[in-house]
Amino acid sequence: MSDSGKHPSWSTDSWRTAGGGNWLAQADRLEAMLEPVLDPLFEQAALRPGEQVLDIGCGRGATTYRAAHEVGRTGAVTAADVSPDLLAEAQSVRSPGSGDASIEWVVADAQRAALGESRFDAAISRFGVMFFDDPVAAFVNVRRAVRSGGRLAMVTWRPRNACDFHSVGWAAVNEALVENGYDVADSNPGVGPFSLGVDEVVESVLGEAGWVDIEVEPLELPLYFAGPNIPVDAAVDTAMGMTGMQTFLQPYDDRARALAADALREAYTTRHDGSGVRLDAAMLITTALNSGAAGD
Repeated sequence: MSDSGKHPSWSTDSWRTAGGGNWLAQADRLEAMLEPVLDPLFEQAALRPGEQVLDIGCGRGATTYRAAHEVGRTGAVTAADVSPDLLAEAQSVRSPGSGDASIEWVVADAQRAALGESRFDAAISRFGVMFFDDPVAAFVNVRRAVRSGGRLAMVTWRPRNACDFHSVGWAAVNEALVENGYDVADSNPGVGPFSLGVDEVVESVLGEAGWVDIEVEPLELPLYFAGPNIPVDAAVDTAMGMTGMQTFLQPYDDRARALAADALREAYTTRHDGSGVRLDAAMLITTALNSGAAGD
């Protein structure tokens, strides 16, 4: 399967349109799926009452509301995402608790937006930093917005072939299409959602952007694809509705799409443990500090 660096489903622009819409259509399932990642992220972020926090690629706000709770009413959270639809939904599904921080919702690309100077104590992200056109420039921009001594904590996916969570479904689809005579390009697991999936790449990008004390650690968790308590057919529907799969299958005919769905169904059936499609996921959890003045 082709994951070209210019593939439209792997771009920031895609999240303003189809990507955001596709996520929103399945948001409850996808956020239930990713909920186990929250605790490790916030353990590393170590937010404190009264802090100012930037949430990068906040999506529907799961990380945002958690941050608002942790910094409390004396703190504040700015939630940035390129998708206006996701931000609108984030504000409609819930609101901060009585003891939580206020939240500023901003439609913004963190690579280019004016985020302020030395404004934040911490920047956080759960899978919201992998699609920048120029990741070094993006993390320079984020660092400018973080005070000297401020922190960065983020979780990114490791490469597709590093774990079952990403490889099982795609391998099944790839095999089914090839066996039925379809021409399928080789995959490149180093771009798109996996662009910050290798330790050395993360360290290089953040180091070039001026961050210091960079620590990159593997994070491995079992996740239920499409969330817990989801039957196989619902998991297949979720996979088929995701932007990457839709974009990949777009050039193919209806027969190929049916083959893909059948392949996913077979693969997920073998991984369903009675509670859901349980797959081991591999991520990186990264922390870093801004040691210098803004703009250095």
